Amino acid sequence: MVQMAKIWSLSNVEATSLFGVTLVNWDRMKAGAFKGEFDEDQMTRIAHLLGKFKGLNMLFNGPLADGWPKRANSGSLFNGQSPVTSMIEGGLPSIKKVKLHIEALRCGA
Repeated sequence: MVQMAKIWSLSNVEATSLFGVTLVNWDRMKAGAFKGEFDEDQMTRIAHLLGKFKGLNMLFNGPLADGWPKRANSGSLFNGQSPVTSMIEGGLPSIKKVKLHIEALRCGA
């Protein structure tokens, strides 16, 4: 998660919002000192975000895959917002929708 947040250039606030963790636990994760467990919501978020990360890297190459989450997007799912902003504002339902969107792009839908 920490590596993905670095690659996507997520701020601490963005990362904690997307992964559903506290800033204290996020700091522990970055330091490699997190000893806790994730609840079901957090595990679902992590699974969808990791799937999105993998899907983007299969769909695009290099900088485009890494930068896509923070770029403004004119698609109807995003209404000019970046996917990250859309997912933070929409919570887990939006995280799921964005993952499905990437899967549809990969499949040519």
